[in-house]
Amino acid sequence: MLSFFLLGNQLFSQINYDYNYIEKKTYEYYLSNQWDSLIYLGNIGIKNNIDYFYLRSRIGAAYFEKHNYVKASEHFEKAMKFNCSDNFVIENLYNSYINLGLEGEANNLLRNYSQYFSDKTTPKTISEAFVEYGKTNNNNNENNKLNDIKNKINWAESNTTNNIEYLGAGIKYCINKNIIMSTSYSKLNIDNTKQIVIGNEVLNDNYNLYQNQIYTNINYRIYKGTTIIPAFHFIMVDYKTLTSKYDTSENKVLQERKEISFNDYAISLAFDKKFNVFGFNIFANFSHLNNNLQKQLGLSVNLYPFGNLNFYTFSTFVFQNATNNNNLIAEQNVGVKVLDFLWLESFATFGNLENYVEKNAFIIYNINEIINFRAGISLIVPYKKLQFSFRYNFLKKTIPFEFFDNSIKKDTFKQNQHFFLGTLTYKF
Repeated sequence: MLSFFLLGNQLFSQINYDYNYIEKKTYEYYLSNQWDSLIYLGNIGIKNNIDYFYLRSRIGAAYFEKHNYVKASEHFEKAMKFNCSDNFVIENLYNSYINLGLEGEANNLLRNYSQYFSDKTTPKTISEAFVEYGKTNNNNNENNKLNDIKNKINWAESNTTNNIEYLGAGIKYCINKNIIMSTSYSKLNIDNTKQIVIGNEVLNDNYNLYQNQIYTNINYRIYKGTTIIPAFHFIMVDYKTLTSKYDTSENKVLQERKEISFNDYAISLAFDKKFNVFGFNIFANFSHLNNNLQKQLGLSVNLYPFGNLNFYTFSTFVFQNATNNNNLIAEQNVGVKVLDFLWLESFATFGNLENYVEKNAFIIYNINEIINFRAGISLIVPYKKLQFSFRYNFLKKTIPFEFFDNSIKKDTFKQNQHFFLGTLTYKF
């Protein structure tokens, strides 16, 4: 047995991994679609300082066929250093970026080397458009404490969000090879109930709050794998409701119907960096919501262990400083490709989301309630140039209220909410 091992080892060591052998065998493996053998032998050649255009092209193609787009892009980029005018390498590098969701890198490559792409792949000013619709459903305030204490107090007031209807639309367009800009408009119709308790009498004032929003961000590619993203979100709020307060000096409740309108905003700046299968995003948000200032500083870490989007994770940590309040928020996202045409994403968020800003200031939580926990799933179905996604969120909320019982006090009751969102995206 020992002699057989020594003989096999001797025969193996007699293989001369010179340029001619590497060129001949990797070409054979390429023609016969033996991707694992090609990758193995190609890497041996590179370790032996055999490095040239066709070798990198073949290894890149092998990784691409195995759907490891991170490794594929690495070798196609190396191949381009030998020859930056080969359409096979350039288009496959472009497709690797697209399959990894690296839109900035793909746009830069397309605009720098557009003459080497097929007629079907040309630079476009508008790259994407979307429309989305969302709606919430509540548990009908089953835990509303005002119903339990209404006969025990002089006065109480709460404001509850019943249902929210959301409609949004936007476009994404390429300014030049390094700048991609997104602009969107959205409108929320928020159905609220102002509940005022005076002794054993309960007044319910149902009113609608209208919120118009304009959002824009800029993805500026500084250099390979590095992007800065400034964003601005402008919010216009308008509603009319009954308000009340307990006048302790006169020992009576004062009521007034008010028409209220104001403007809020959120500003975000993010730094995004990609390293092969790993990446991170550092961001800062500054906002003025509901007459208060909020500051957030966060870090998001993402991982693509298989070099593609078949499995990926995002871990996000945010420190929020608001008026007399500090919060730590953590979120975990996991995405899995379950079928050729279906991705599933799940997430959970821990921490109080009060006047909270996320997703480069695209999403704003500025409702009256405090979200204590959030979890959900998303289904993503791409089809040619279309992509449909369906998102479900489960929210556990705390609703604050004030009441007078010898003095003005504060308390809360709980509510669960379900949010459904559908998005249709068209890629030009």
